Amino acid sequence: MPRYFDDISIRGKLTVIVASAVAALTIVVLVSVWVSSWREVREDVRKELQTARKEFVINEGEHLHEHALEAMTIAQSDDLPLFLLSHDSKAACAWLSKVLSGKKTPINPEDAFDLVAVLLPDGNTLAVVVRGEPVCDARELKWRLPVLSNKDNDPEITNWESDDQKLFELIEAPIV
Repeated sequence: MPRYFDDISIRGKLTVIVASAVAALTIVVLVSVWVSSWREVREDVRKELQTARKEFVINEGEHLHEHALEAMTIAQSDDLPLFLLSHDSKAACAWLSKVLSGKKTPINPEDAFDLVAVLLPDGNTLAVVVRGEPVCDARELKWRLPVLSNKDNDPEITNWESDDQKLFELIEAPIV
């Protein structure tokens, strides 16, 4: 190969050198543009994800707060203390089924509830209604739901898994 290069004229050598330099510069420019654009796109995606995450946290916080207010409104119904004092499970079940259907209740929730329950002060279930299930099915009354853990009786929001492995977002509010 070196001998072949010696046989080429000066003009040919200059053409090869210039073509090689132009090709090398083109490759360097293309690689630097690619690296720069890749960094820019990655940074843009990172910023968009951070912004979306912040917006999600704010929106989800407002959504959960709304659910807590809905639960508080339901818990403040004048009918509930009567059910608790008389341990009237059938009347509580009928009232809770109206809550699930959104009829004649203190509120009509924006998002439909999947489960509504009334617990006795000792933590036992007085009434529970699950969407799509018979009203106050006897097996549903055996569920053990968590009770409020705070001393201020503020609403609490948690996740809860039923005995049949169904996951619920649980919003609890005290009945006063």
